[in-house]
Amino acid sequence: PPPNHKLDNWPDIFEELNRTAKPPVIILNHARDVHGGTTPFGPKNHLAIVGENLHGWPIGFNAMEVINSGATQTDPRQLFRDWMNMLNAGHRVTPVGSSDSHDVTRYTVGQGRTYIRSTDTNAGKISVDGAVKNFLDGDVNISYGLFTTLDLHEAAANDDHVILNIETQSPYWIHPTEVSVFANGREIFLVPNDQTGSISWKKSVRLPKPKHDVFYVAIATGPGIEQPYWRTALPYQPDSISTKTYVIGCSGAKWFDADGDGKFTSAREYAEQLFSAAGKDLPKALRLFEEGMFDSAVGAHLAHTFRKNGGSLASKEFQSGIRSTVPGIRDGFNDYLREWRDSQIARSTR
Repeated sequence: PPPNHKLDNWPDIFEELNRTAKPPVIILNHARDVHGGTTPFGPKNHLAIVGENLHGWPIGFNAMEVINSGATQTDPRQLFRDWMNMLNAGHRVTPVGSSDSHDVTRYTVGQGRTYIRSTDTNAGKISVDGAVKNFLDGDVNISYGLFTTLDLHEAAANDDHVILNIETQSPYWIHPTEVSVFANGREIFLVPNDQTGSISWKKSVRLPKPKHDVFYVAIATGPGIEQPYWRTALPYQPDSISTKTYVIGCSGAKWFDADGDGKFTSAREYAEQLFSAAGKDLPKALRLFEEGMFDSAVGAHLAHTFRKNGGSLASKEFQSGIRSTVPGIRDGFNDYLREWRDSQIARSTR
């Protein structure tokens, strides 16, 4: 049955959608666009770096739009970072690409796409249940002109590395110029691509095996298309005067279970465990952080956990994290402080 479309708050909407859809696939669209005076992931409503709604509303969606070819962002990776931050917060959210084509002349149908991995030996009998399961498991690739894949596996038993095999494919008239790899939502390296005219670009990368659970994502980008046969749109609600457009492709998240316990521990869970093990003493938690060789995603969540437990961001304890020589602590604390300040400014203005 159709859900009640007159509801006006997330908790009631999510309850209604879960009641009417089995299994529920609930997609948050336009997270960074203004509709009805509201920007769901704007700093007034959402603390993006830790994936938390500032009104205390539940994160009831299990998918979110990361590229909308009819409503692109000025920053190509903005929504992708938002999505990865949701994963760091422990929310299993599937990325979605869409074309949102309300008419037949301005935007090309199918530019933004979500590819769901599925058994397709018989294209007329693809399992709907299987496709839904794979979608909810995040086994997808997101495309806006580029198709990017990432395969992750461990090196030999005596080799303390992981190997990432990255590939991006496109028609000859679309050219990826760079490919970035992210670990827990933080860019760890960027590879320029000078193979003009190539429809397939491959790269194998060896990385030291992480000491804690991490997810990896590969994102390829390139210049947009000016020709009318596949023109890429200008930003829907621009943040700058730039008229550059782009193409993009995302691999989806690949999870590495560093501790081998058969489940993925998020950055938020690690931070909460550290803070609890330290008896809610931040200096002790920072020492445990350094011993565990955690990254800045965990650092941002540790800063958030400290503040939510009554800690002050102006305190000596927090400032020691800001000045830390440990990159994961220093970067995580500084990133958190910057976003918290932006949020406070946004919430104080009418």
